[in-house]
Amino acid sequence: MRAGGHATVVTGAVDVAAPGGPDRAGVYAHSAFGYTILSNQRIAGLRLGAAAHGRAIHVCLQDVPDAVRARLIDPRPPSYVSAFRAPDGNAILRAWMHPADAFVVVRSWDGTACVLDRAGDRLWLTWPETIRDPEEFLLGPALGFALRLRGDLALHATAILIGTRAVLLAGPSASGKSTIAAVLSAEGHPVVGDDVSVVRKAASGVAVEPGTRRLRLRPESISPIRRAIGRDLAWTASPGGECVDLWLEDLGAEQSSPARDVAAIYFLEPDAGAAGEAIVDEMARADALVALVSDSWATRLQDDAMRRREFESAADVVAAVRLRRLRYSQTHVDVRALADVIVGDMNRQEVTS
Repeated sequence: MRAGGHATVVTGAVDVAAPGGPDRAGVYAHSAFGYTILSNQRIAGLRLGAAAHGRAIHVCLQDVPDAVRARLIDPRPPSYVSAFRAPDGNAILRAWMHPADAFVVVRSWDGTACVLDRAGDRLWLTWPETIRDPEEFLLGPALGFALRLRGDLALHATAILIGTRAVLLAGPSASGKSTIAAVLSAEGHPVVGDDVSVVRKAASGVAVEPGTRRLRLRPESISPIRRAIGRDLAWTASPGGECVDLWLEDLGAEQSSPARDVAAIYFLEPDAGAAGEAIVDEMARADALVALVSDSWATRLQDDAMRRREFESAADVVAAVRLRRLRYSQTHVDVRALADVIVGDMNRQEVTS
């Protein structure tokens, strides 16, 4: 995220930013998750442009009004404390989402914090000078929760176009979603979105909206990807230095722009198969439903009404797509083999459907 002028994010109509620059008010327009995301600074991980539908999400970076900044100091106990711990022993996330409040506060252990309105229309993000990559929080927990406040089903999944329809790769962190997506993209299958996938009802079933314009991976993923595709990739170190970014326009297949119908979800289960094998089979709808709602974005920050809405949306998804379980030994199966298994299984399923 590069430095930019601290313009106030507007609330009404704006001139859409020209490619590479802001509009006359200093506002950048980005397109992701089916929405226009307006920001007072350029967000490198999102494409510039405006979405065709949906009310905009207004993001204000660092230039936080005093009245909003005051909400970051809440003497009440948090309504949510993550069970996961940071290196210093503190919870990685804390949230204040009390029923009578008009705003929600989410704080990271490293000092990054955001304030969101209850409609998910406005998001203010602030971070200390020591943080080199605020987009890690912005494009994950912050926007993930804004989407949930809007009633969207935001799945922890990566979406790839195979043929004319998308498949979702779902699974826990470090299961290989982005790594497999990089190989598939280099083979000509466009990435629709990485890590956060917004899925909505469509005339033909359900569709996934385009997300971020990059794949973010751990550095140790580069060598397996290079071996799988037989060439080097134009990767860059993330601003924080802990990850590697592969920009979709550099991967050989441009990002899919419109929302794409979803044909199947592949649930990745590493270390569940015998050495040297990758096994794909059908997954029961009840099991798939539990897997989706237990690993969606901001799932533990939701109130009861949001959870009911999430369950209904996820139930619509599992009723509309093929559900496949991919089991493999992460230490013995190469990523090219996993990519080939997915493409081969998709082709067989399309022929028989």
